[in-house]
Amino acid sequence: LNCMLPVPDVNTDILYDPELPSLLVTWPSGAGRNYAVDISTGLLGGVDEGSWEEYDDSIPGEGEETTYEIIIEEPLPPRFFIRVRDVTE
Repeated sequence: LNCMLPVPDVNTDILYDPELPSLLVTWPSGAGRNYAVDISTGLLGGVDEGSWEEYDDSIPGEGEETTYEIIIEEPLPPRFFIRVRDVTE
């Protein structure tokens, strides 16, 4: 399982239990900020399989840390990437 964040050396937690169909992702955040979570099975830039897919683009910051649940509807692929973006305007 891989996680990509725009800031290097940021502590990010990902909790995955194969018995549950979800991932819990926790990242440093700020109150009043808004975040988007993108997922990918590869790191391609286009619309092909493996490109980034926006999972949710309206996640409010919960203070110093934000935790978000990604529901996995199919078996977790061998390569699964998560990207968190600050989308505050």
